[in-house]
Amino acid sequence: MMNFKDLKQPALRKAKASSLLAVGMFGGFVVASSADSPRPPFPVPFLSEHQLVQTGPHGVEFASPSVIDYYGGSWLISKREDGSRLIVDFSKREMTEVKPKDGTYSVVTFSRMADLRRRLAEAEVRPVGAGLGGNSNAADKSTGKPTIKVEEISDKRGPSASPVESAVLSRASVHHFRATSEKTSVGGAIDAWTDASIRLTPDGLAALSAFETDVLGELVRHDGEATLASLIGETRKKADGAFVVRTSRPVSKGSASDKIDNIVTRLETIPVLPADLLSIPEGFKRVSHPLEAMTAFAEEEASHDSSAYQK
Repeated sequence: MMNFKDLKQPALRKAKASSLLAVGMFGGFVVASSADSPRPPFPVPFLSEHQLVQTGPHGVEFASPSVIDYYGGSWLISKREDGSRLIVDFSKREMTEVKPKDGTYSVVTFSRMADLRRRLAEAEVRPVGAGLGGNSNAADKSTGKPTIKVEEISDKRGPSASPVESAVLSRASVHHFRATSEKTSVGGAIDAWTDASIRLTPDGLAALSAFETDVLGELVRHDGEATLASLIGETRKKADGAFVVRTSRPVSKGSASDKIDNIVTRLETIPVLPADLLSIPEGFKRVSHPLEAMTAFAEEEASHDSSAYQK
């Protein structure tokens, strides 16, 4: 998982949260196979290395550092280049952020993360003059679920070549899909490539979609447009659970080159999940999750703006 500070371009910062789900970076909730026999979402361990790339309207590219995600059992560990990592424990429904350089770690539950994200979005877009209990556009829910159409494209490369060379994308097991919703605005369509050499199980497929939508995905759009999470989720279903190895989506209208790609450069099964990545080093200090401070600050600013307006 990438830090906000890693994404120096505005469009990339905005896309940071969605990039977590754009190529299936995280798994989801454990789905029980019977009343007393839960099945982990990832019974066969594998890893995925990927990179987020923004291409501007004039062809200028900005690439974030690569991230390696390790899937296995009921865990996923997302390891960054600086050594920090995010441990997702689906059985406990919590995420642990470990920062070796700071000697700290933080823990947040799935439900708490979803709540913090909702509150942060509301505070950031709340109209001036609205109190903390007021309505905001971010909290508006579309009354109807948008219709999503997914079709396979015969041209594997798509409208443009990948901005990052990837041996994964040249595999015979890779297929190109296009997902569109009933509206045609920016964000209402994506191109996605899947690799059938690694498929999510039905449990993992359902879990992944739920986790991305409820915890990491963007809030339901008030304009009735499909979310990125729903577009990718429907693509996985169409591909029978094949792992998404690239997504490409436009940043603005009228410019095919102005886009954001999330590209897997390595995808392979592994013998076991690295045990050392699951542990927290002795002596590390537990701290509040960064989103706690961000949300508190945003809500305080919103409260000040409201007070100033009322005066």
